[in-house]
Amino acid sequence: MRKTAFIIMTMLASLGLLSACNNDDGEVLSDNSKEEQPEIYFPIEEGEGYATISNFFRSNYNQDTEYRCFFEGVNESQCIVIDNTDDLLSKYTGVGAFPYIDFNKFMLIVGQEMMPESYYTIIRQELLQKKGELELNIYVPKLVYSYSAFQHLFYWGLYPKMQHSKISVKIHKEK
Repeated sequence: MRKTAFIIMTMLASLGLLSACNNDDGEVLSDNSKEEQPEIYFPIEEGEGYATISNFFRSNYNQDTEYRCFFEGVNESQCIVIDNTDDLLSKYTGVGAFPYIDFNKFMLIVGQEMMPESYYTIIRQELLQKKGELELNIYVPKLVYSYSAFQHLFYWGLYPKMQHSKISVKIHKEK
């Protein structure tokens, strides 16, 4: 009787260990298969640095031409990560001095997306960092009334400085 009880207890303990290692789909997880969740960053939208850059764009460019200070004559989607003064000076072609950015703390992301319809605005932006690669998600409203005409959708964001090897951009249309 004791031998049977011991076998039953051993089997129950083994089943308990196996179920503790399973995820909801019934697959056994190992430490190597757990995917690392990316960190999410939102553009800095307060403080003197943000206000100075925002006022600079508003004062020097209207919403339809602000892309020209970085992408004059370029009619394709592009995204640039600027993380030092030399990068800024080589990429910025606008009029007047661009506001000071403390590149020890921040990086500036500027880009333009060629949109197939007019009147897009940006609802929000979020930046994901995955193993040294950046993914910028831009959210725009889903347009009900629009007409077909290519538009330069200009975006920019001041983010905490981080290491990166490349950046990709995804545009999401929200209802």
